[in-house]
Amino acid sequence: MNESSPVISIIAVSYNHSDYILETLNSIGCQTFQDFEVIFCDDCSRDQSVALATEWFSRNQIASKLIIHRENKGLCKTLNEAMSLCRGKYIQAIACDDRLHPDKLEKQLAIFEKSPSSVAVVCSDASLIDREGRPCKPFSFFKRYAVPDNTSRENLFKQILEGNCIPAMAALTRREALLDVGPYDESLEFEDYDMWLRILRKYDFVVTSDVTADYRIHGSNLHLSPALCQKYRRVKYQVVRKHLDHPLGREQLRRDLVNMISENSLCPIEVEDLVSMEFNLQEVADLFPYWYRWVRKQGHSVRKRTPLSFLRRAKRLVRQISH
Repeated sequence: MNESSPVISIIAVSYNHSDYILETLNSIGCQTFQDFEVIFCDDCSRDQSVALATEWFSRNQIASKLIIHRENKGLCKTLNEAMSLCRGKYIQAIACDDRLHPDKLEKQLAIFEKSPSSVAVVCSDASLIDREGRPCKPFSFFKRYAVPDNTSRENLFKQILEGNCIPAMAALTRREALLDVGPYDESLEFEDYDMWLRILRKYDFVVTSDVTADYRIHGSNLHLSPALCQKYRRVKYQVVRKHLDHPLGREQLRRDLVNMISENSLCPIEVEDLVSMEFNLQEVADLFPYWYRWVRKQGHSVRKRTPLSFLRRAKRLVRQISH
């Protein structure tokens, strides 16, 4: 490790990851590119994550800083704290239940070295693994979202608005760009969706179809809990609202709201959710003609009553709050 600033700062975030943390740290330690530091952050785990990580760093000659929270601060606040300690030119973030492939950093750094300064992120694909670290099914993020290689900035912006197709652990980001667009939004429960969109407003991405990381599916994953899926959906609406000055942002908000309403019978959304998303009366009212067009296009006229009733209740509530 060079005594000067490292090329890459790796932020490893842990929260009750004792079952997987050594696998994650070993995937960092085995990188073919070794000029990096590790900022390890534990957000008040209740298991043995801290003890395992502390022992691992004591055995491995890797430049590191350990942040141990005595109370849970949330992911975005934890990442901002870690970012303040990073010295590298590039940032790699990973949760301590995922894995990096051995040549991940080397491959993406080589792309950065050939790219103009307008490129802020080099991202690749990730596969799924199960609790034991085995491939669980033929799946990748890019196949699911049909992400092409080197898609244009506008197309990628649109694609991420529709659904976050960039796996955070499979990306390498220029630290200068992160500092330029500002810190992670600590009012949000999930970090990467908002950050990718903010970076795309100013910088380019290089997208490659290489699989450079593994995303682990297990019982504690945010994506598997219905309650947390609803939280993710609310965060998505909050993030899209931040981009209403972009034509794609307003169109996506309308699509998201229509989808939310059409799914109401399967996954109920309370009107209080509209308040938490800070929708105003005009936005709710604007959905009526958009909804009618969607119903005619999709042929869902049988379900018309339920969503329209939901919209009317939402409209009444927002009007009351507005007065």
